Amino acid sequence: MNNSELTNHILRLVAKHALCQPDRLSITTKIGEDLRIVGDDADELLAEFPSEFNVDMYHIDFETYFPCEATANMHFYLSAIAKSKYQNPLVLAIRYLEAKFWRLFASKTSYQTLTIEDLVKIASRGRI
Repeated sequence: MNNSELTNHILRLVAKHALCQPDRLSITTKIGEDLRIVGDDADELLAEFPSEFNVDMYHIDFETYFPCEATANMHFYLSAIAKSKYQNPLVLAIRYLEAKFWRLFASKTSYQTLTIEDLVKIASRGRI
């Protein structure tokens, strides 16, 4: 599989998990921040990825990239870090207040970014 085919295959896989069309994505798309794929959704994507591309993901530390499902960390991430599809000033104000609230309980507030380009590189190498 050449690099273009590999990229398109990964775009389709990510689009399936993001519930969107592949043409809406690019290699710079951030899995967590742009697509809001975190928690169990990120776990499902990363579980399917190794078998789909014959990749060794044994050494990936999930919590380096994504917060765990239904935790204060996840609520903080979604309200403060991930992009909102809503740009209404009232919604943005509520998200700001929500982020302030969840920050009180979140034990981790920063994560490494994982992009589609990172996934292409991992698939090309065959390992993390």
